[in-house]
Amino acid sequence: MKPRCRAFLVEDNPRSLESLIPALAELACAEVVGFVQREDDALEWLGQHAAEVDVVVLDMFLLQGTGLGVLNAMRERGIDCTVVGLTNHATDDTRARFSAAGADAVFDKMEQTEDFFAFLDTVVRRTRTNEAAVDGH
Repeated sequence: MKPRCRAFLVEDNPRSLESLIPALAELACAEVVGFVQREDDALEWLGQHAAEVDVVVLDMFLLQGTGLGVLNAMRERGIDCTVVGLTNHATDDTRARFSAAGADAVFDKMEQTEDFFAFLDTVVRRTRTNEAAVDGH
């Protein structure tokens, strides 16, 4: 069985969600454990399920709030997991702001999907290695 990691998506575009969820399962061996379209909903969900997540994938602009707002609140609350920005607005400024807030990586949805999935592959392998160490294998 391929290693898996648990992903939470914060994305406001239904088409992006429709393509991203199966792609994560197929290309990154990631199980999507939840998804929301608004900053408030993301923070509520993470408040209840943060321990069940290995990676959070954030879009920059949401129906309400921003991915950056989610990330800042996560760090303030001590929620520690891998965070990836995946946005159509991956400008130098956006990348710098995500990085300063503690994102592990930022990718452009249209031009860096291969890099995004390669990065998630490393997260999956790291998650699997950590699980094996805890299990004593």
